[in-house]
Amino acid sequence: MSVFGRGLAAWGIAVFALAAFAQPAQQASLSPLAQSSLLLSTDPAIPPDDAAWQKQSLPDNWNLSRPGVGGFAWYRIEVNVPSEALLLSALYVPRFSMNGMAYINREFIGGDGRFDEPVSRQWYRPQFFQVPAKLLLPGLNVIHIRIKAYPSNRGGLSEVYLGPEAQIRAKWERRWFWQVTSVHITSAITLGLSILAFAGWGMSGYGGAYGYFGAGALLWALRNMHFMVTDIPVPAVYWEVLVATSLMWVLVVVSMFEVRFANKSYPRTERFLLAYCASVPFMVWAAGTQHLAAVITLCYSVLLVMGASILLLLISQVRLRPSFHTVLSLCSSIVVYGLAGHDFVTQSDALGFSEPYKLHFGAPIMFSVVALNMFHRFREARATAENLALTLETRVQQKNQELSQTYEALRKVEAGQAKAQERGRIMQDMHDGLGSQLVSSLALAQSGDLSSTQTYDLLRSCIDDLRLAIDTSSDSRDSLSLALGNLRFRMEPRLKAAGITLKWNTLGLKDDVPLPSEKQLPILRVMQETVTNTLKHAEAKTLTVLVVSSATRLAIDISDDGHGFDVEATIQNATGKGLNSLDKRARVLGATLLIESSGLGTRIQLTLPL
Repeated sequence: MSVFGRGLAAWGIAVFALAAFAQPAQQASLSPLAQSSLLLSTDPAIPPDDAAWQKQSLPDNWNLSRPGVGGFAWYRIEVNVPSEALLLSALYVPRFSMNGMAYINREFIGGDGRFDEPVSRQWYRPQFFQVPAKLLLPGLNVIHIRIKAYPSNRGGLSEVYLGPEAQIRAKWERRWFWQVTSVHITSAITLGLSILAFAGWGMSGYGGAYGYFGAGALLWALRNMHFMVTDIPVPAVYWEVLVATSLMWVLVVVSMFEVRFANKSYPRTERFLLAYCASVPFMVWAAGTQHLAAVITLCYSVLLVMGASILLLLISQVRLRPSFHTVLSLCSSIVVYGLAGHDFVTQSDALGFSEPYKLHFGAPIMFSVVALNMFHRFREARATAENLALTLETRVQQKNQELSQTYEALRKVEAGQAKAQERGRIMQDMHDGLGSQLVSSLALAQSGDLSSTQTYDLLRSCIDDLRLAIDTSSDSRDSLSLALGNLRFRMEPRLKAAGITLKWNTLGLKDDVPLPSEKQLPILRVMQETVTNTLKHAEAKTLTVLVVSSATRLAIDISDDGHGFDVEATIQNATGKGLNSLDKRARVLGATLLIESSGLGTRIQLTLPL
């Protein structure tokens, strides 16, 4: 079966179900009492038999029999009960409007609610009255029914049934179910669907449409209070304004949902409809009870035209995008608008006076189809999201593998660059340090002016500089503590051989000082050159080295107890090359160099910010 065929089949089943079950069952064995007499009277007492009664057939719809008339009335119904049928024990009235009460042989048998304003609204509740057997007489019996009706508001009395309680109760219960219980059930379903729609609002690209769907379902459930409430809290005209306005808003909001669900937009039309709904309460209120029904019918006719336009839009949507869900939506809308047309005809008095309204049956059908579509689209969106997530996860894994390969290649490149840079740095250090010393030593050796002691010192300096370069290029080159330990290991024997006691204190040095090798080598050279100067010139007995670090700086303090020297004079004459060299290395490091000297000794402090 095609998509369109399945949709039509579903629509046909829905229509058949409504046609088969929405009508109260008729039983041939019970004949209605169709002849009566009528007396318009405000007197709550039963009028006498010789009052000005007028013959009136039942059902009696005041919109047709006495347009514009409202108020109180008495109906008098005569019924002959043969002696063999005195077991008749129940009275059934499908409808009286707005309220009524019943008597048999002038004895009260039932009726509920107020007759003063606001009158209790029993108009949509079929009435069942038990008749005590002692009230029925063989031969002529008289039924009196008093009603209160509003002008032009379908006031009046339906046909009346008198018969055995079992048959009457079965007939009444069936109508009660389809007119009262069904309204409660459909209202509960519609209210639940509205909560579901609001809960799913925004879950898909149709979030705005489902917002209108939720609002329409909620308004529809509230509008059904018109059938369920018997004692209204406001005057009748205001209640009718609320009833008419609520239905207007329901139809407008549902129409907006249908438009958005079809991915259409008509801003001007929507503004007109909103303005129209806003004006309806004032029109209904201005009409008053005298012209209330006519104004409401006129307002509803405008919305029926709008509903026909929406149906055409849905049909075009189905033609553009035929699917099971769009066809089902169209068919449900046809059912709803068909039921709305039925109620419009009923409200226009073209059908029987006791004909039940049926629009409330359409709400669960249409909103259930919409909810089904919502779940269908949500399921599709979820499946799409899951597929997308799976695809994305696969792509992420592929990209991770590619990135890992790229990172590995970059790591190798960076490792090669680091090695090349390290080689360049070592070569530069050896060229600037060891190379320059070797060149100077070679020149002095060629001149023949060096003694054996001087030659020894030069060679020792070259070896120390070479060892410094080797130490700072080892695998542990970032460890300042290890580099300082190596320096101490080499310098302490020379100091001891010269009679100088070394006091070495690095307890204030933290193990995690972040100092790369390109900064370690200049520091070690400053310290080495300072120790060498002490050996050569200070004639000291003690050399003290103090290393302290904090989170922000590294401080190295080297002091001796030698005879000292004039710092300014030494820097200015040719003998100050060593001090200038120290200052130059400090500037390269970005460090501060402090040199103090007197007859009590010399102190050199290097402070490096971290």
